[in-house]
Amino acid sequence: MLKMEDIETTSHIVMGAEDGSVLEFTCANDTQDRALRLNHITYGEIGFERKSDWMRLINKLNRYDDTPIKRVLTGDKKSSDIGTLKIHREDIDHSEDGILIEFKQPIKLLLETIGDNAVVVEVNKLKGKLTYEWSYSGSSDLDGYADFLEIYLYDIELIN
Repeated sequence: MLKMEDIETTSHIVMGAEDGSVLEFTCANDTQDRALRLNHITYGEIGFERKSDWMRLINKLNRYDDTPIKRVLTGDKKSSDIGTLKIHREDIDHSEDGILIEFKQPIKLLLETIGDNAVVVEVNKLKGKLTYEWSYSGSSDLDGYADFLEIYLYDIELIN
C-alpha cells in the first residue's frame, strides 16, 4: 500500500510506461468504468490529413469496423514496438478483438483506494478489448463531425 499523496497517477498506458506514473483506471463511454487510455487520433495527423481520410475513418467505425484503429496501434503487422512497450493484436473470444500490452519494465497499477492509501500492484502485461470515444476540439471544416478520437483498453486482464 502506498500513500495517495506520494504517487502520481495517469490513465494513459504509454505515459505510465514512459514516466513511471502509476496507472489508474478511468471511465470510457460512460459504461466501461475500468478502462485505460491507449492512444488518440486527431484530424490532421499523419494518415488523416485530408477530410476524406477522416470521413473514411468515421464511416468505418460507424459500421463497427475497428481495423483503422488497429492499424494506428500496430501498423499492418500483428505487433508494434514503441520502446517502453509492445502492442500486439490478440485473440479474445475467437476473434481478433483484443490487444495485449507487454511492458519492457513492470509498471504499477492502482487497483483500489482505501482512505488515503492506494493498493498498487506491478504488472508485466495487460490484455483487453478496444473501445473509443469521439470528441470535438474545434475543427471547423468537418461540418459538425468530431475531430478527435480517444482509444481505450477495457475488460482488462492483468498478466504477470
